[in-house]
Amino acid sequence: MSYLDGTAWHLVGASGNRVLSTLPAAPGRGISFNQDDSFLGFSPDGLYVAYFQTFDIGGSGETSPDQVRRASDGTLVYSTTGATMAVWASLPSRLFFRDTAGNMKRWDPSSGVSSMTTLGWVRPKASPDGRWIAYTFPTPNGGVNGVGFYSVQANSVSNTSPPGRSGVHFLTNDLVFYAGEKQCSTCFGGQPTPTGVTYIYSIAGASEISSRLSTVSDVWPRITAPAQ
Repeated sequence: MSYLDGTAWHLVGASGNRVLSTLPAAPGRGISFNQDDSFLGFSPDGLYVAYFQTFDIGGSGETSPDQVRRASDGTLVYSTTGATMAVWASLPSRLFFRDTAGNMKRWDPSSGVSSMTTLGWVRPKASPDGRWIAYTFPTPNGGVNGVGFYSVQANSVSNTSPPGRSGVHFLTNDLVFYAGEKQCSTCFGGQPTPTGVTYIYSIAGASEISSRLSTVSDVWPRITAPAQ
């Protein structure tokens, strides 16, 4: 397993508990919901672990804010700065992330980093088979968000309709749960507030229905064999 203890990033394995990196202390500042993020997760194939975040900044190399390391021995295989909203997807595993301008990139263990598309996604989640990434995105009116889908294989995007949706969770490789939201001028940071209605969307059917589930915290299995 891997965990954070203050600014120290730990990896626990057969050889014991080791500190992979100690990052600079986070400076005091406000938080941007659509830009700030902290992601720590293992790749679907279990070979790598990534820590991508926007808070403990100022380091480089072994102390970079964004790193990918081998899970077997903790060695650093990739580092960068200025990245956010990372997510593992695809089998074999690839890490997708973007910068604050919405330039989305992919890190591949074999080919390195590739520029993919322009996509200002927020809180992305991958389908169990790694073929889709669901995410929230701010809509042009600035009051509510929308839900979109990125095809890992086609490098293309599609959106649900209408806006006023957020908080995606994959239930299966095709079905995605999310909640309705509405504008709220008195909420913290002007963030939308829940409507109390939730939905399930079928990517294959491009259709949405109301859900009886009030919320979703986690779903198993998280990883399945790639669809044929």
